[in-house]
Amino acid sequence: MVLFVLPATSNALCFRVSGSRGAVCVPASKKPKKMVLNHVTYSINSLCHFFGRRRFDTGDHSHNLLWLAPFSFGEAWHNNHHAFPTSAIHGLGRREIDLSGIMISALERLGLVWDVQRISPDRLAAKALTR
Repeated sequence: MVLFVLPATSNALCFRVSGSRGAVCVPASKKPKKMVLNHVTYSINSLCHFFGRRRFDTGDHSHNLLWLAPFSFGEAWHNNHHAFPTSAIHGLGRREIDLSGIMISALERLGLVWDVQRISPDRLAAKALTR
């Protein structure tokens, strides 16, 4: 995660060596960041069609994959996305953390975005799989 977060803000990885008085900074390549981003993106369209849980009847093989959701900023709620493709927020359940959806909601509260598409509870219930 360090290679993914830090190069986004700077082109150096800094760490403190035990017993030293300062930090050591090493130039960071953009390649590790791009590699992680590509792996997460490709994982959504491959892993989320084979593994995970299904909440909604979508007529395809899409699944929600909990462990991939934080790395993909909520895009791993893939079954939710296939069930409601126009929804701005893919984390539709209480425990489905959607970082993109949180950011969109914050921008909406600030008045910077509007007409955000949300799914009504009636539509959620109508498409939900019965267990």
